Amino acid sequence: MKRIKFYRAFTSKLYRMNLLLFPLLVILGNVAVCLLHDRFLGGGEWVIYFQMNMLMVVYLLHELMTDNSLISGLAGKRLREFTAFLSSPRGIEVFRTGLVMDLLRKAVTLALSLGLIACVNRVFYGRSLMGLPYALQCFCFIYGVMTLMLMLSRFFQSMAVNLLLFYLAMIGVNVLGTWIGGNDHASWVRAGQSVYLILGLVVSVISCIGTVTICVRKGRNAYYDE
Repeated sequence: MKRIKFYRAFTSKLYRMNLLLFPLLVILGNVAVCLLHDRFLGGGEWVIYFQMNMLMVVYLLHELMTDNSLISGLAGKRLREFTAFLSSPRGIEVFRTGLVMDLLRKAVTLALSLGLIACVNRVFYGRSLMGLPYALQCFCFIYGVMTLMLMLSRFFQSMAVNLLLFYLAMIGVNVLGTWIGGNDHASWVRAGQSVYLILGLVVSVISCIGTVTICVRKGRNAYYDE
C-alpha cells in the first residue's frame, strides 16, 4: 500500500488516466485485425504473428512517448520543478519507488495486453492462438526492448530522441532476428525461439536496474545543483 501511495505521488493524474486508454486501444486494434483478416484473407495462423508485431510497435511507442511527456518528477527538464520534493527526508525513496512501480506497471500493461489479444482471438477463432510458452517468449522480448529503449532515453529526455529510438528499435529487432536466424531468418514472433526469451530476460534486468539508477542519480544532481 505504501508503494502504491508513493507511485500516486510520483505520477500525474493525466498519466494514470492515459493508461486506461491503452487496453481499449489493444482490443479495438486486434478486433479490426481479426475482422479484416477473415474478410479479405480467409483466416490463418499467421494472424497471431501480425498481432505480436503490432503490439510491439504500439506498446513501445506508447510507453516511450508517455514516459517522456506525462510522468511527474521524471529525471528530465521538469525535474527542477520538484527539488523541494526531492529535498524531503523520504523524497529520494519516493522517487526510486515510483520508478520501480512504473516499471512494474509497464510489465502488467504488457501482460494484460497479451491476455486481451488471446481473448479477442478466442472470440473469433474459438482458441487463443497463443500458448503460454509463446506468450512468455513475446512478453520477455517486447519488455526487454522497451526497457532498453527507456534506459537509453534517460540520457536525453527529448520527444524527438525518443521517436528516433523507436525507429532504431524497429530496425534493430529485424536486423537481430535476421542475424540470429541465419539462413532461416528466424523472427522473434515465431513460437519456440527460446533465445529471444533468454535475451529478453537478461536485457530487462539490466535495463530496469539501469533506468532506475540513472534517474535517481539525475534526481540527486538536480537538487544539489540548485
